[in-house]
Amino acid sequence: MTEGNLRVLRLAKRIKSISSMAFDSSPGNLEQTDYMEVMMMLMEASTEIEQIAQKEIDLAGMKTTLNNNKS
Repeated sequence: MTEGNLRVLRLAKRIKSISSMAFDSSPGNLEQTDYMEVMMMLMEASTEIEQIAQKEIDLAGMKTTLNNNKS
C-alpha cells in the first residue's frame, strides 16, 4: 500500500470520527464556534485527500506517458 493510500485512509477515518462527533451532538448543544471548527476540520481533511488523489492521478499520467514513449 502506498504512502498516499495510507494517508487517505487515515484522513477518511478522521472525517468519519469528526462527522460522528458532530451528529452525536444535538444541534442545540453544538455552539456556532464548535460547528465552524468541525466544518474547518472536515474541509482541511477533504482538501488533503484531494491533493493526494491529484498527485496519484498525475503520477499515473506520467507513467502512462513514459510507457507510451518507450513503445
